[in-house]
Amino acid sequence: SRLVSILILLPSIVSSCLLEDGRSAVYLSVFENLRPGEVIGSLPIKGDLHGNKDGIHLKLMKGDDIVELKEKELILKRPLDREEGPSKFDALVECSMDDPRSDFTRLNISILVLVKDVNDNAPVFDQEKYSIEIPEELPIDTMVFANFEATDADQSGPNSLVHYSIVNEGPHGDLLRIPDPEKPIVVVNKRLDYEAPLHSFDVEIEAVDQGEPQLKTRVPLHVTIKDIDDLPPRFDSLYHYAKMVTNGQLVVIPPIHAEDGDAINAPILYRLAGELSSHFSIDRDGSVRIRSNPPPPLATLFIHAYQEDNGERNATAFLHVDLLPTLQFEHERYSAQIQSDIAPSTLIAQVRAIARNENSPVKYSIEDGDALVSVDERFGKILFKGVGEGKPRPAGTVSYTIQANDGKQIARTRLALQFSPESPCQSGIKFEQEAYEMQLGANNFIGEISLAPRSQPAAMRLLNMNNFFSLDNAGRLTLAPSGLPPCDYCELIVSATDKEGRVALSKVIVHNLSPGFSTTALLSIILLIIVILLLILLILFVCRRISYARTTKDEDGLSRLYGLRRKTSSLREQTTVPSGTIVQDDEGGMCYVINSDTKTTSSPSSTTKSSLPSSSLAGPVSPPSRSPTYRSSAPVSGARLVPITVTSHDGAPTVYF
Repeated sequence: SRLVSILILLPSIVSSCLLEDGRSAVYLSVFENLRPGEVIGSLPIKGDLHGNKDGIHLKLMKGDDIVELKEKELILKRPLDREEGPSKFDALVECSMDDPRSDFTRLNISILVLVKDVNDNAPVFDQEKYSIEIPEELPIDTMVFANFEATDADQSGPNSLVHYSIVNEGPHGDLLRIPDPEKPIVVVNKRLDYEAPLHSFDVEIEAVDQGEPQLKTRVPLHVTIKDIDDLPPRFDSLYHYAKMVTNGQLVVIPPIHAEDGDAINAPILYRLAGELSSHFSIDRDGSVRIRSNPPPPLATLFIHAYQEDNGERNATAFLHVDLLPTLQFEHERYSAQIQSDIAPSTLIAQVRAIARNENSPVKYSIEDGDALVSVDERFGKILFKGVGEGKPRPAGTVSYTIQANDGKQIARTRLALQFSPESPCQSGIKFEQEAYEMQLGANNFIGEISLAPRSQPAAMRLLNMNNFFSLDNAGRLTLAPSGLPPCDYCELIVSATDKEGRVALSKVIVHNLSPGFSTTALLSIILLIIVILLLILLILFVCRRISYARTTKDEDGLSRLYGLRRKTSSLREQTTVPSGTIVQDDEGGMCYVINSDTKTTSSPSSTTKSSLPSSSLAGPVSPPSRSPTYRSSAPVSGARLVPITVTSHDGAPTVYF
């Protein structure tokens, strides 16, 4: 009877404590960063813990130091660490069933938990910093350092696989490199020159694992460069500039000069390199000559200095050639006198900047934001803005900076404003006119500039365009011997200074009716006029020839038509020609068909009618190749034209009247 009871209860126990899907044990995996109190997994047991009948009970028999059991869930009790702790652990759960009728009520379930690695450890170098010493001028890719290593405490795999690199930051980050990231080997990446000068530098070595996320560590590497006896030539300056040409040579600033870095002082030679180096040559003394005319306006050249006895000892410098047009003001300094009664928006001066490239537009501006004057952006006119309400009037001289910009270069000049405390009624120095207008005449004398009647004696001076004009102390303005100025109207600035140092300014506008009109331009205009006249004569000649040809053709046609009319009249005298009659010449080569709506007789008073107008042709008028033979007497008077169709055997019919 006991055996029968066991056999009856066994299916019930098995069906309640067995695992789902026929499993024999429970296998779970968990990351090592799982926090205590979190669920590791749930046991897939078929039975119900809360059933009234055939209910089961679970009890943790092994592993209670790491996990705990809540119903069917396995809960973590303490932190996991795969690097310092076990990579796996197991537990045992007892499944029991309440049934007083059976003695077989328990079943053990084995649980295996695998702890998975998490990338929670960064690589660690074997030293906190490294220092090495290497000689200069080592070839590229020469190994210079390999005595370092970084380790990762994570388990084997991507989390502990370390890659190395040199951090390319700072001015020297590209001098060294690590060619193979998996091998801790440092090589030379660029030239190391002690005389650069480069006596030492610092870089950083970085170690990065391949986990997710990546963790990295950096350590400093101090590199000391050792000097060796291989000093190349040394330039006084590494960069040189040239913006002018004098006597076929570039004006190089600073001058090109290099000397041997060793004590032997070997002779130094120079060589130019670069894309446009063939347009220039360099002498032993560093002078750069132009080989092509015109030279390139822009060029960047490499200057190689090398020892005459050893070409491998060399150094390199740079020469930047800029021969583009420059921008500069007509004067380095402008000045104007401000009277006490000057009104706002009064023109007090005008500045001008000249660019060698005349097509470049120049824009003017004033750098001082609180200036008492404003400058016209296009024409450079200086206008007085005013002192401002409630502000004191400046005394003495105030200077501002005027700027000109053509889009490529910037030029600057100074504008000095002298504020005069005197009113116009007080005695002092003042021109008779604030502005003069004159015109160039036949002789060199242009005009006279004078001071106001109450002004003190003063010395006059021309402030601009002194190459084309001259002014004496008496105020006589004359043309300089250099020739006509290149402007249609020239704006001159005249200053007068008395013994007390007071200055007055005036503007003189000189009109030039023929600015820069050369003999070559005059000859070009005369030559153009001659060519136009010749073309007109040629056109008239062609027109006359065409008109003559047309007139001759018309006269020839009339003469032929007149001869045909005479022959037709003779034919009328001899016979009556019915309408549509065909008359053949003696040789049978030409036929004449007379188209008439009436009979034509030889009577002098007979009248011929035609269906066509008497003055029009039915086709092109052309004479026959042969003239038919008619025997006729004198022409009939009063006869009218009739249309005659002339047909040859080998041609189209032609109508005559």
